[in-house]
Amino acid sequence: MKNVLLSDDSTRVHDYVVSECTGVGGQLGQGHRMVRDRNWKYILSDTNQEALYNLEEDPYELNNLIGVKEYGSLVAGFKKALADWKSLTGDKKEYP
Repeated sequence: MKNVLLSDDSTRVHDYVVSECTGVGGQLGQGHRMVRDRNWKYILSDTNQEALYNLEEDPYELNNLIGVKEYGSLVAGFKKALADWKSLTGDKKEYP
């Protein structure tokens, strides 16, 4: 039997995925929360620094688009996803 979820790219289970990483240093601090959909990644660091990457056009995440006004509603959607995740998991992180 063919597994449709794995073989049919048009089949979607979730619109986004959320992850948390703690204790790993980088450009945005020691830890972060991340929301990713098919083409975009939003990162919020432990020091409340933000990043937004268009993974389709910038797969190496070289161009942080967080301050670009035209992506404001996209960022707001990612922040809502983080807030929902926070509520679901009991995450105590304060978000900007």
